[in-house]
Amino acid sequence: MERKRKGRPGRSARGPVKRSESSGKGKGTKKKRAARTKAPATAKREARRSARRAPRRVPSRTERSEIRLNRFLAMAGVASRRAGDELIREGRVSVDGAIETSPGRRVDPESNEVKLDGRSLRIEQRRIYVLVNKPTGCVVTAADPQGRKTVLDLVPKLPARVFPVGRLDLNSTGLVLLTNDGEVAERLGHPRYEIERVYRAKVSGSVSTELLERLERGVTLDDGPARALRARTVKRNQGSTVIELRVGEGRFHLVRRLMDAIGHPVRRLTRVSMGPLSLGALPLGEARPLTMSEARSLRRALGL
Repeated sequence: MERKRKGRPGRSARGPVKRSESSGKGKGTKKKRAARTKAPATAKREARRSARRAPRRVPSRTERSEIRLNRFLAMAGVASRRAGDELIREGRVSVDGAIETSPGRRVDPESNEVKLDGRSLRIEQRRIYVLVNKPTGCVVTAADPQGRKTVLDLVPKLPARVFPVGRLDLNSTGLVLLTNDGEVAERLGHPRYEIERVYRAKVSGSVSTELLERLERGVTLDDGPARALRARTVKRNQGSTVIELRVGEGRFHLVRRLMDAIGHPVRRLTRVSMGPLSLGALPLGEARPLTMSEARSLRRALGL
């Protein structure tokens, strides 16, 4: 008796099983769907490649040399950019004979004539930095309408116009910087850069450790919250205390208002350092130029 051969599963005795037409169609449909899915992504890639290959517009020589008007004033040694904005809005600046009131106006230092109060300005190439130990009774401004003595009166004639950086009130003493470097002036005055300022203050009464800790935690002033980065006692006298305060901003009368907030008003105030700059042994009422090392350290601290 002849033995029956067993076929493999999925195969007939006559040969391999043929796939149905419907299964072939399904495979073709899947390929088409995949192609449609990839099409948008491929189109985006092609668009990006085309954009990269397209020639970019090259700015003209004039456009490359143009700068904002407030920056021009800063580079000309007139004032910081923010102070320059005020000069422009007050109508004191003209461009090619016409009053300009927009700080964003772009000018070409080589071709446009810029004037302040009718006086022609030009950008100073040489950066000047002078450290001043301001005495009391001297105002921190380039010119005073009341005719009072200014910090500029403390320095000899300089080869370029400079302006003061770092506010100190009439009755305070200490470090003030004079410069024609508008970028340095702008960043020293901007709270975003958190340039540390150190003050010595003689205040009324005996200041407790708890109150100094309160200053470090922060208090609320009329223009918002404020705090000392560090507050410590330097010396205790009968009826007064000498303290050292480190703050990270140059807000108007900040140290005096901080001490008023804890009930110990300032009798005498001196700024001893600002960023990497320090008074050292500079006598009151005297001035000196920064060393090259100090100037480099200052610009580095400001990210310049």
